[in-house]
Amino acid sequence: MRKFFIAIPMMIIVGFMATGCSQQSVSKEKEVSKSSVLSQSSDKSVKEVVYEMDDILIKYPQIELKDNKDKSKKINTIIKDDISNIKKHYTSDSKDFTLEVNYEIKLLNDNMISILYKGYYNNSNNAYPTSFACTTNIDLEKESKIRLKDYEDVDIVTQVLLSDDKYELKTKDKNLAKVQKDYIKQKDEAWIKDSLLKADFSNNNGEFVYPEVFSYRDKNSLTLIIPIQHALGDYMEITIK
Repeated sequence: MRKFFIAIPMMIIVGFMATGCSQQSVSKEKEVSKSSVLSQSSDKSVKEVVYEMDDILIKYPQIELKDNKDKSKKINTIIKDDISNIKKHYTSDSKDFTLEVNYEIKLLNDNMISILYKGYYNNSNNAYPTSFACTTNIDLEKESKIRLKDYEDVDIVTQVLLSDDKYELKTKDKNLAKVQKDYIKQKDEAWIKDSLLKADFSNNNGEFVYPEVFSYRDKNSLTLIIPIQHALGDYMEITIK
C-alpha cells in the first residue's frame, strides 16, 4: 500500500512537468507586442509597435488618423504586411538566426508617409552579419502602397545617377563614398533604369517581391537604397535633392 501512495505523487509530478514543458514550448512560439504613442497632432498620431519572438526584434509604426478609423486600418495593414514579408524573407529558410529591425519615419504629411527600415541579420551559416535597409511608401489619400515609379520620373532619376555630380551619398567616409560612386559608374543605363522601375516592395500575381532597390522621400529630397558588397557597407544611400 505504501508503494501505491508513493507512486501517485510521482505520477502527478511527472504529469506536472510534462504540462509545464508543453506550456513553455507554446509560449516560446507566442508573439509579444508592446506599443506606445510616439507623437500626435490634431489629426493624426504615431504609435510604435514592438514585435519580439525568440531572436527576432522588430519595431514598426502604426498611424492613427483621428477622423477616419477605416483609412487608418488600411494604411496600417500595408505597413504590417511589409513587416511580415521582411521577416519571412530573412527567416523562412534559416535556423539559429538573429533579426533586428528598427525604423524612422522620413515623411508624414496629408498626402504621403515614407518609412525607412534598417535591420541587422545573421545566422549560423553566414560568414558575417548583414546590414540591410528597405522602405514602405504609402499614398494616404488613396490608401495604397506606392513605388518609386509612381511618384518620381524614373527617366530623370536614371540620368541623375549617370552623372555622379548631381547626387550625394549618405556616408561621411570620403574613401567609401568614392568606392560607392565607382560602383554606380560601372552600371549601364539599362540596368539603372530597370532597377528603378522595379524599386520598392510589390506583388507579382499574389507573390511578394523583394526588390534590389528601395526609395523614400523626405521634405526636400529623394533617397535611393542600393545593395552592394559587404566590404562596401552592404548598401548605399543616394540622396537626390
